[in-house]
Amino acid sequence: MTTIGGSYQTLIDYAKVEAPGGGIDTVIDVLSTSNPIIEDANVMEGNLPTGHRFTVSSSEPTGSWRLLNKGVSPEKGTHEQVTETCGLLETYSQVDVALANLGGNAVAYRATQDKRFIAGLSKTAATSIFYANQNVDPEKMHGLAPRKNKIGDTVLNAGGSSTDNTSI
Repeated sequence: MTTIGGSYQTLIDYAKVEAPGGGIDTVIDVLSTSNPIIEDANVMEGNLPTGHRFTVSSSEPTGSWRLLNKGVSPEKGTHEQVTETCGLLETYSQVDVALANLGGNAVAYRATQDKRFIAGLSKTAATSIFYANQNVDPEKMHGLAPRKNKIGDTVLNAGGSSTDNTSI
């Protein structure tokens, strides 16, 4: 037996957005929040079919202090190739045609439903930018927290425990 109010829109869902005089009411979007991180995210086409490969500096020479007439040991900087894989965040919005046409404005009804999807996907993507971990969930992107989870060049020690680095 199908659960009422599951994945498909019902007459109850339609009634919740119907205006008193008919048609679709103006929906006050209290659940939708702005995710500025999404606007600032750098998006580019990958140079691989399923991702992007790039080279980063992995170490740099530090130099040596020396005295007169003493030698200096040679050093080198090193590089590493990193391959970022694609993460595909998808969902489906299904509304029965007859249900959407009830108030005479199927486009407005679909727009109210689609806003929920856009808001939800935006929140999921923003959270993933920080916390997604491909070592745990290989289908996701690899976020900042699993990359930068050690005190060092990019994580400052503010006196907390070394396992408590979860907030920017």
